[in-house]
Amino acid sequence: MLSRLLDDKHFPFHIPSLTVESSVCSQNPSFSAYPKIKKKCSRVTDFILRDVIEEKSSLFSSLRGFLSYDLTRLRVDTFMQLAYEATEIEELARSLPKIESLFLAPQSHMFGPPFGTFAFDHLCLFSRYCPNLIKFAVLVDTTQSCGTLTQDAVDPFALLQELDLGSTFAVDTLSNAAAILLARLLPTYCRFTFDRFHGPSAPTIDRLLSEARVAQEERDLSMDL
Repeated sequence: MLSRLLDDKHFPFHIPSLTVESSVCSQNPSFSAYPKIKKKCSRVTDFILRDVIEEKSSLFSSLRGFLSYDLTRLRVDTFMQLAYEATEIEELARSLPKIESLFLAPQSHMFGPPFGTFAFDHLCLFSRYCPNLIKFAVLVDTTQSCGTLTQDAVDPFALLQELDLGSTFAVDTLSNAAAILLARLLPTYCRFTFDRFHGPSAPTIDRLLSEARVAQEERDLSMDL
């Protein structure tokens, strides 16, 4: 049915927004309609992928075929957490140089502590390769180590106004390394939002980042002396 729709001569191929909602995405990454969708909808800048198979993690192969678009907005909704490898996370960031709004399944639909694909260190990839990013929503695995990057590898977000950590578990127990990294990455005006069942209050995060920024300033000052 989808293929016939795309072949219709009256299909509005100049559409700027596209939503793909199909369990076929995860079951068959080589979904035959992908090339035809990309050809017929070549001007898409706003893309939503709903990879909705229950009890299966969403693979990067479900999304890769659509990253050739010059996207300014990308939203990925899934039932389970994203299952992206580290190299795929970097590929994703590199593929979105014009992105302004990025929503990477920050809400978990599982019971118990939700641990996602992304570590805090992975945020550095998006600050480096996505200079126009204004709003970023992502589920972060707080159990992964943080601070493995050197200071030279950290490029602050230039325009980020909101970081939504969704269902990220135990954000209020951030390690010093994670707090310092966020203090270096985020503009002082950047706003935090959280799932109320998992996230701490905004003042808790503000205090953590404020302390981290002060510590970073003291460290920089001592190095200059």
